[in-house]
Amino acid sequence: MRRYTRDPAMPGPLRSLIGAMVRIFWVDIVLEVEADASKDVEDDAVNEAELAAAPAIAWGMLQVLVVEARNLAPVHGIGTNPYVRAVLGQQVRKSATAWSNLRPAWNCILDFSVVSLSGSLELEVMSQAPLFGGDTRLGYVSIPVKDIVSRSQLAGSAPRMPQLSYRCEP
Repeated sequence: MRRYTRDPAMPGPLRSLIGAMVRIFWVDIVLEVEADASKDVEDDAVNEAELAAAPAIAWGMLQVLVVEARNLAPVHGIGTNPYVRAVLGQQVRKSATAWSNLRPAWNCILDFSVVSLSGSLELEVMSQAPLFGGDTRLGYVSIPVKDIVSRSQLAGSAPRMPQLSYRCEP
Protein backbone atom coordinates (compact mmCIF):
# COMPACT_ATOMS: atom_id res chain seq x y z
CA MET A 1 0.00 0.00 0.00
CA ARG A 2 2.80 2.37 0.84
CA ARG A 3 4.41 1.93 -2.54
CA TYR A 4 1.26 3.31 -4.21
CA THR A 5 1.17 6.41 -2.00
CA ARG A 6 4.93 7.02 -1.90
CA ASP A 7 4.77 10.06 -4.19
CA PRO A 8 6.23 13.00 -2.18
CA ALA A 9 3.98 15.45 -4.04
CA MET A 10 0.85 13.64 -2.81
CA PRO A 11 -0.86 15.59 0.00
CA GLY A 12 -1.29 13.77 3.33
CA PRO A 13 -5.13 13.88 3.34
CA LEU A 14 -5.24 12.38 -0.16
CA ARG A 15 -2.81 9.65 0.93
CA SER A 16 -5.09 8.87 3.93
CA LEU A 17 -8.19 8.81 1.74
CA ILE A 18 -6.58 6.42 -0.75
CA GLY A 19 -5.41 4.21 2.10
CA ALA A 20 -8.90 4.04 3.61
CA MET A 21 -10.50 3.28 0.24
CA VAL A 22 -8.01 0.51 -0.50
CA ARG A 23 -8.64 -1.09 2.90
CA ILE A 24 -12.43 -0.99 2.39
CA PHE A 25 -12.33 -2.28 -1.18
CA TRP A 26 -9.72 -4.90 -0.34
CA VAL A 27 -12.04 -6.43 2.27
CA ASP A 28 -14.92 -6.44 -0.25
CA ILE A 29 -12.75 -8.02 -2.96
CA VAL A 30 -11.42 -10.70 -0.61
CA LEU A 31 -14.94 -11.57 0.55
CA GLU A 32 -16.22 -11.71 -3.03
CA VAL A 33 -13.34 -13.89 -4.21
CA GLU A 34 -13.79 -16.27 -1.27
CA ALA A 35 -17.55 -16.50 -1.96
CA ASP A 36 -16.93 -17.18 -5.67
CA ALA A 37 -14.34 -19.83 -4.86
CA SER A 38 -16.67 -21.67 -2.48
CA LYS A 39 -19.50 -21.45 -5.02
CA ASP A 40 -17.22 -22.87 -7.76
CA VAL A 41 -16.18 -25.75 -5.48
CA GLU A 42 -19.84 -26.52 -4.74
CA ASP A 43 -20.79 -26.32 -8.44
CA ASP A 44 -17.86 -28.56 -9.38
CA ALA A 45 -18.87 -31.09 -6.73
CA VAL A 46 -22.46 -31.18 -8.04
CA ASN A 47 -21.27 -31.56 -11.64
CA GLU A 48 -18.83 -34.32 -10.67
CA ALA A 49 -21.59 -36.16 -8.78
CA GLU A 50 -23.95 -35.89 -11.76
CA LEU A 51 -21.32 -37.15 -14.17
CA ALA A 52 -20.27 -39.99 -11.86
CA ALA A 53 -23.88 -41.18 -11.58
CA ALA A 54 -24.54 -40.77 -15.29
CA PRO A 55 -23.31 -44.17 -16.53
CA ALA A 56 -25.59 -45.96 -14.07
CA ILE A 57 -28.78 -44.11 -15.01
CA ALA A 58 -28.18 -42.55 -18.44
CA TRP A 59 -28.05 -44.24 -21.78
CA GLY A 60 -25.73 -41.64 -23.27
CA MET A 61 -23.55 -38.61 -22.74
CA LEU A 62 -24.00 -35.43 -24.73
CA GLN A 63 -21.09 -33.06 -25.18
CA VAL A 64 -22.02 -29.60 -26.42
CA LEU A 65 -19.14 -27.66 -27.97
CA VAL A 66 -19.83 -23.94 -27.59
CA VAL A 67 -17.66 -22.19 -30.17
CA GLU A 68 -18.57 -18.54 -30.77
CA ALA A 69 -21.22 -15.92 -31.39
CA ARG A 70 -21.14 -13.27 -34.10
CA ASN A 71 -22.58 -9.79 -34.48
CA LEU A 72 -24.16 -9.54 -31.04
CA ALA A 73 -26.15 -6.39 -30.40
CA PRO A 74 -25.06 -4.22 -27.46
CA VAL A 75 -27.40 -4.40 -24.48
CA HIS A 76 -28.92 -0.99 -23.71
CA GLY A 77 -26.36 0.53 -26.08
CA ILE A 78 -23.44 0.02 -23.68
CA GLY A 79 -21.84 -3.24 -24.83
CA THR A 80 -22.45 -6.79 -23.73
CA ASN A 81 -20.95 -9.46 -21.44
CA PRO A 82 -22.12 -12.65 -23.16
CA TYR A 83 -22.16 -16.21 -21.87
CA VAL A 84 -24.02 -19.36 -22.91
CA ARG A 85 -26.47 -21.08 -20.59
CA ALA A 86 -27.44 -24.63 -21.56
CA VAL A 87 -30.25 -26.67 -19.98
CA LEU A 88 -31.07 -30.34 -20.50
CA GLY A 89 -33.77 -31.57 -18.13
CA GLN A 90 -32.68 -30.51 -14.65
CA GLN A 91 -29.03 -30.12 -15.66
CA VAL A 92 -27.80 -26.55 -16.17
CA ARG A 93 -24.38 -25.67 -17.56
CA LYS A 94 -22.84 -22.26 -18.19
CA SER A 95 -19.85 -21.07 -20.20
CA ALA A 96 -17.43 -18.42 -19.01
CA THR A 97 -18.45 -14.79 -19.46
CA ALA A 98 -16.71 -12.93 -22.30
CA TRP A 99 -16.56 -9.41 -20.87
CA SER A 100 -17.27 -6.47 -23.21
CA ASN A 101 -17.28 -8.57 -26.35
CA LEU A 102 -19.68 -8.47 -29.32
CA ARG A 103 -17.96 -11.44 -31.02
CA PRO A 104 -17.09 -13.86 -28.19
CA ALA A 105 -15.22 -17.13 -28.73
CA TRP A 106 -15.82 -19.52 -25.81
CA ASN A 107 -14.48 -22.82 -27.21
CA CYS A 108 -15.75 -24.79 -24.21
CA ILE A 109 -17.44 -28.17 -23.80
CA LEU A 110 -20.58 -28.60 -21.72
CA ASP A 111 -21.26 -32.22 -20.65
CA PHE A 112 -24.75 -33.64 -20.08
CA SER A 113 -25.98 -37.10 -19.21
CA VAL A 114 -28.96 -38.08 -21.37
CA VAL A 115 -31.61 -40.01 -19.48
CA SER A 116 -34.49 -39.54 -21.90
CA LEU A 117 -35.05 -38.71 -25.56
CA SER A 118 -38.24 -36.80 -24.76
CA GLY A 119 -36.53 -33.63 -23.51
CA SER A 120 -34.97 -30.67 -25.29
CA LEU A 121 -31.56 -29.08 -25.14
CA GLU A 122 -32.08 -25.37 -24.57
CA LEU A 123 -29.25 -22.99 -25.40
CA GLU A 124 -29.43 -19.30 -24.69
CA VAL A 125 -26.89 -16.55 -25.09
CA MET A 126 -27.18 -14.18 -22.17
CA SER A 127 -25.54 -10.87 -21.30
CA GLN A 128 -24.40 -10.68 -17.69
CA ALA A 129 -25.40 -7.52 -15.88
CA PRO A 130 -22.24 -6.18 -14.24
CA LEU A 131 -23.80 -4.02 -11.54
CA PHE A 132 -27.58 -4.05 -11.46
CA GLY A 133 -30.66 -5.75 -12.85
CA GLY A 134 -30.98 -9.22 -14.24
CA ASP A 135 -29.15 -10.81 -17.12
CA THR A 136 -30.53 -10.10 -20.61
CA ARG A 137 -31.30 -12.80 -23.17
CA LEU A 138 -29.58 -12.16 -26.50
CA GLY A 139 -30.61 -15.35 -28.29
CA TYR A 140 -32.31 -18.71 -27.72
CA VAL A 141 -32.68 -22.09 -29.42
CA SER A 142 -34.37 -25.28 -28.28
CA ILE A 143 -33.39 -28.58 -29.95
CA PRO A 144 -35.27 -31.82 -29.21
CA VAL A 145 -32.88 -34.52 -27.95
CA LYS A 146 -34.37 -37.04 -30.40
CA ASP A 147 -33.17 -34.77 -33.26
CA ILE A 148 -29.65 -34.74 -31.82
CA VAL A 149 -29.38 -38.53 -31.73
CA SER A 150 -29.09 -39.83 -35.27
CA ARG A 151 -30.84 -43.12 -36.06
CA SER A 152 -27.75 -44.60 -37.72
CA GLN A 153 -25.65 -44.10 -34.60
CA LEU A 154 -28.31 -45.70 -32.40
CA ALA A 155 -28.62 -48.76 -34.65
CA GLY A 156 -24.86 -49.32 -34.96
CA SER A 157 -23.76 -48.67 -31.39
CA ALA A 158 -23.93 -50.62 -28.17
CA PRO A 159 -27.21 -50.35 -26.26
CA ARG A 160 -25.57 -48.25 -23.53
CA MET A 161 -23.62 -44.98 -23.86
CA PRO A 162 -23.85 -44.17 -27.61
CA GLN A 163 -21.95 -41.23 -29.07
CA LEU A 164 -24.31 -38.28 -29.53
CA SER A 165 -23.64 -35.57 -32.09
CA TYR A 166 -25.49 -32.76 -33.83
CA ARG A 167 -24.29 -29.69 -35.71
CA CYS A 168 -26.26 -26.47 -35.32
CA GLU A 169 -25.11 -23.46 -37.32
CA PRO A 170 -26.73 -20.15 -38.29
